[in-house]
Amino acid sequence: SVGRLMRDRVSLQNSKMSAARYELLDDSGGPKAAFATDVGTLVLRVTVSLMVIHHGLQKLQNPEAFAANMVEKFFPFLPWPLLWTWLAIVVELA
Repeated sequence: SVGRLMRDRVSLQNSKMSAARYELLDDSGGPKAAFATDVGTLVLRVTVSLMVIHHGLQKLQNPEAFAANMVEKFFPFLPWPLLWTWLAIVVELA
């Protein structure tokens, strides 16, 4: 009975600590936290966009070589490798 009481008490304390942790993660950080989140998201989006554009431009320089060396080699089940290469170029640069 004492052991069960101690387990219940520990369980209650853990649930209170867990609830306190979630309160810390609440979105009430104010305008500075919102601004920091927006800036971080912007930096991430610009970085990923630049990477996608860079890869599209690389494919555009020599689509035949990309189709032969990448699409045919790693995706042999795809028909018309050059078509898939041009589709990738359009998606990455559009």
